[in-house]
Amino acid sequence: MRIHSDEPAAVNVDGEARYVNDSVFELKEKAVCYVIPEGSAYLADRESGKLQVREELS
Repeated sequence: MRIHSDEPAAVNVDGEARYVNDSVFELKEKAVCYVIPEGSAYLADRESGKLQVREELS
């Protein structure tokens, strides 16, 4: 995925911010763990079917 910004934008990787105009990210399955903030509607939306979630691969 490539992201471009006309103005330099902060990209934070491992706690170090760099200001860049272009960033390229590679998405890897099961490579990143996410923390869901307390009070987020994500879990309720997922359970209700409001969000469609791809099942994990074995």
